[in-house]
Amino acid sequence: MVTCICLSPCIDKTVSIPKFTYGGMNRAKSIRTDPSGKGFNVARVLSRFGVKTVVQGFLFHENSELITKALEEDGVINDCCLLPGAVRTNTKILDEENHIITEINEPNPAVDAESMRKFEDKLREAAKRSEYVCFSGSLPAGFPPDTNERLMNAVSDTGSRCVLDAEGDALKAGLRANPYLVKPNKYELELFEGRPLNSSEEIRLAACRLASGASVVLVSLGKDGALITDGKRGFIAEAVDVDVKSTVGAGDSMVAGAVYALMEGMGIKTALKYGVAAAASCVSCEGTGLANAETAKKLIKQVKVTEISNLL
Repeated sequence: MVTCICLSPCIDKTVSIPKFTYGGMNRAKSIRTDPSGKGFNVARVLSRFGVKTVVQGFLFHENSELITKALEEDGVINDCCLLPGAVRTNTKILDEENHIITEINEPNPAVDAESMRKFEDKLREAAKRSEYVCFSGSLPAGFPPDTNERLMNAVSDTGSRCVLDAEGDALKAGLRANPYLVKPNKYELELFEGRPLNSSEEIRLAACRLASGASVVLVSLGKDGALITDGKRGFIAEAVDVDVKSTVGAGDSMVAGAVYALMEGMGIKTALKYGVAAAASCVSCEGTGLANAETAKKLIKQVKVTEISNLL
């Protein structure tokens, strides 16, 4: 079983515009809404791969129906705490002509200390039954960057492997808890390094430095594919050539694909293949479509992987 943590759920509103004009009048060609939240996305894709998956975190009374329905349809067990208030909406503006997405994310809702305590009690019980616990996404308003570190330390004696997908100070703090897998993208890796990474060699060396705090580092590189390393061996994969309709949820799909492969004992090279194939399946869908397991398994044949000869 895998437990996926989503402390700040959202609803993604994707507005497609034929050609976006900054500071001018824009008319939407289409609008769609999708349930989202990084932890929920990972859980839904894992469930599509046949993994028993539980989500924990927070949902809100006013407009959670879209999320709860999607979790139910994908067979994900919903063990979230229900709080007063509304789920935030994140707006994605798709410029169809230039294939550029501009994101406008609403602030995370606040969560009171008592609700957080109840969640932590649920988490410790679920971790005892879970092979992996995945921590993904941003934190509720007012919670410090070391929240994921504290939560991972709280389940460290359960035998579950922790996965972390975070950025900035939350990533730095989380590494102190020695997660099994971390999944930054290039931008998040640059934030960690505190400088731009202008070459594949710089990205590789930064990933290796990150591996000092995690057993496995998986770096998503968008159109340039992805890289994986355990600090001893490393592999890089090219992106699969698909018709890209939306990149939203691609990183979450990659996490799910990689975790599925690792659960099946396939090793980091195959985990990279599954991660890249799942991301490719996702980007070929509109909105926050997420990966389809059947499609991802077909796309694995197209993933080209090369071992990094000079890792360090």
